[in-house]
Amino acid sequence: MEKRFGSTDAIIKMIGLSIKGVLYGTRAVLPGMLAGGNGTLVDVSSLAGRTRSPQAVYGW
Repeated sequence: MEKRFGSTDAIIKMIGLSIKGVLYGTRAVLPGMLAGGNGTLVDVSSLAGRTRSPQAVYGW
């Protein structure tokens, strides 16, 4: 599995970045949105969760 999908550390880093990026971005802008009484957050994610890809790390 290591050769095809990369190291476990790389996979954990990628997943962490995907999750933490949304959390940190939200935390950064939310106080200003609440103070202003308005705002919209749009989180964009990869389509990899909906389609099969040879580059996918999940191996299904």
